[in-house]
Amino acid sequence: MEVHKPLPKQGIFWVVNGKIISFADTVNPQDFIEFGAMNHKDAWRHIKTEHLVGGRVISYDYYPRGRVIVCPTFDDDCNIIGFDCGVYGDACIINDSNVREQIDSVFDLHNTFCKVNYEGDYAMDNTHYTCHNCRK
Repeated sequence: MEVHKPLPKQGIFWVVNGKIISFADTVNPQDFIEFGAMNHKDAWRHIKTEHLVGGRVISYDYYPRGRVIVCPTFDDDCNIIGFDCGVYGDACIINDSNVREQIDSVFDLHNTFCKVNYEGDYAMDNTHYTCHNCRK
């Protein structure tokens, strides 16, 4: 497949005060490796002092958060013909069309060869992505 720029990105994100804060990598279709090594807890250590609440450092799971996973799709000759993009996250953001537009933009999911599926919660018990507001 001849790939048109921009390629989709995959990674993790938070929604902080209405803006997407992300750690994302562009998918390389010639050397596809599934993204998954980075997690929210480890990444938050690098940015936690930039997003204080009431002057205090807060936990990585305070703000709504999510993950974008991108998997290539292939034709019968094993050529990449597109990408299946799964967006997982807090229901409070996955169901918000404005946030979904931001996610699509930040992760370059607007490509015609990207099939995007917004999944909502990632965990079987519906608690994996739960921000402080959703836990109330």
